[in-house]
Amino acid sequence: MGLTVPSLAAAVRHQVESLPRVQGGGREAGRIYVSGETDRTLNRAEKLSGEMKDEYVSVEHLILALVETSGGSLSELFRTYRITKEGILTALS
Repeated sequence: MGLTVPSLAAAVRHQVESLPRVQGGGREAGRIYVSGETDRTLNRAEKLSGEMKDEYVSVEHLILALVETSGGSLSELFRTYRITKEGILTALS
């Protein structure tokens, strides 16, 4: 896709490090909690895998779903690095 991988990796790392963190014992053991945005992205990835006639949800489906559903700083990161659904599909083919 013509990306500068070290630059993108550093930008992604910075984004991840700036995310809020959950601390303490405020959650039930064995239960996983996700944000509404994460839930939408996972559901979209599952739909994409079906549309693409794939048996399992893969990293490719997750990345495509992120591009489609992201907002805020992640959406800005995709714009900055010109990451688009079309570009990803082209690179995959």
